[in-house]
Amino acid sequence: MTPRTSQLLSAWLPPGVHCLLIFIASSRASLPGMNAFAHQDKLLHGLAYAVMGALFYRALKLTLPARFFGLAAVLAIGMATLYGLSDELHQTFVPGRTADVRDLAADFLGSLIGVLLTRRYEISRRPRRTTIPGLTKGRRSDKKTR
Repeated sequence: MTPRTSQLLSAWLPPGVHCLLIFIASSRASLPGMNAFAHQDKLLHGLAYAVMGALFYRALKLTLPARFFGLAAVLAIGMATLYGLSDELHQTFVPGRTADVRDLAADFLGSLIGVLLTRRYEISRRPRRTTIPGLTKGRRSDKKTR
């Protein structure tokens, strides 16, 4: 296996497996323990798609050229939301299941939160810049000290 193939596999296998697990869960007529509290399904949608958004974001950051890193968050949210839309359409073919626009909204919000939390973590892990006395924005100050 080439290094590039290995990199692609390690980047895209986790979101692929996550999508497969969601597809399998969506294929069932009902899931056990789904009526524990009101709006439990929306919370579960949000959590599942927060993970998906984070996984898509990670995969994109690992495989996109650096000049496209700014798009990674938007693409990850879009990809997760589109998968959510396809999942809702898939559920229309499963007996006992229906598509719900509120589920899609929970998918979108979940992916947004997942990407934002991942970005926040990523930024918090960056080394802090140190300030050097006499330098302003990376340039030496023109003011002379007397």
